[in-house]
Amino acid sequence: MMDHKNKPPMTPAVMTALADLAIIGDRPAFERLYAALHPRLLRFAYRRCGDAEIARDALQDSAVTMARNIHRLNDPAAISPWAYTIVRRRVADRMKALPPATEELTAGIVSSSSSISPEDALTTRDVLAALASVDRELLTLFYIDGLTGGQLAAALSIPLGTVKSRLFRIREEFKSRFNHEGDEYAQY
Repeated sequence: MMDHKNKPPMTPAVMTALADLAIIGDRPAFERLYAALHPRLLRFAYRRCGDAEIARDALQDSAVTMARNIHRLNDPAAISPWAYTIVRRRVADRMKALPPATEELTAGIVSSSSSISPEDALTTRDVLAALASVDRELLTLFYIDGLTGGQLAAALSIPLGTVKSRLFRIREEFKSRFNHEGDEYAQY
């Protein structure tokens, strides 16, 4: 029997097949699919709100919504963007009653990238913090969670062209700010 920690990541084809089964009412298929999505969705929820308890609660609400409404999913291959959309909405619902978040949401981005040196981590965090929250979200969903442009468009309810142009603009802004920060220290 394979240890849970040693399981290979679920391929998109397997996720689509499980979604197809879950749509017709196969509960074990839904549970397996949700178990595969859960870690990414929890990180996404946390990045949206910056509070672990709110993220867990929103994800629990999302799981109930997904289980009740999986039969409405028209395209099993769209399971990831569909799930992200539900989580995004549940986090927003929970955040409506709270004051604006003051906690920085970039720590997860920096800590998840082992290629960033400790000296550059502060600079990277500063540059990321200077970006608008929607821009940070696009970057993390694209680079950390691995969503494609089409999946980002579906999950965030924006056109694919908008996703592409925003990613391009954000990357250029990030490079410009990061290089500017680096130039500042070059004189020492």
